[in-house]
Amino acid sequence: MELSGEIAVAANAVEIRQAVQQNVAAIFISGRLLANRLIGQDDEGLLSLSEYAHFFRNMCLTTNVPLIADGQAGFGNPLNTYETAQELIRSGANYLVLNDQKYPSHSQIPNSPEDLVEFLGKIKACQDSLQATDCQIILKFDGIAIYGLNGLKKRFKLAQKLGIKNLLVSTLVKNSCSNYQIKCFLKLDFVSKMISR
Repeated sequence: MELSGEIAVAANAVEIRQAVQQNVAAIFISGRLLANRLIGQDDEGLLSLSEYAHFFRNMCLTTNVPLIADGQAGFGNPLNTYETAQELIRSGANYLVLNDQKYPSHSQIPNSPEDLVEFLGKIKACQDSLQATDCQIILKFDGIAIYGLNGLKKRFKLAQKLGIKNLLVSTLVKNSCSNYQIKCFLKLDFVSKMISR
């Protein structure tokens, strides 16, 4: 199922309730916001998978709206990515975000992108992990400031070949490009938009 519509970003049950009242298509449980709330740091890389998965499991109990888990950079190599996807599926994820950063994920700009071959390994591991489930991958491209539009186009083509339809471009910085440029360059019908409540 292709994800479409407004996506809210939340890190607690109150924010989830507010998002549900806005009739959003899904809610992203942000590792970055969670780290901010739990440890006062603006860096999702400081959370372990077990900490995030435990919290995510509790948030699943508060709503029937599809929840998007923050798989970050897979919490390591492709094998770790496989295990991450398994854990987040067990925790109730309907969608799983996998970003193209080097592990550990962080919120600083520019984000160091993962080598394309290593990223492909993580994507395949994630797909293998999700095979017998309804959970879908959302690829999040954080390194556009480093690899630019040509690098983004390569990554989008890779996603297309792998059958991944849910794509998110993040961390647009001054002088990199705009959503409009991305849409025109890649001939996309839409670019996902996430909102924070």
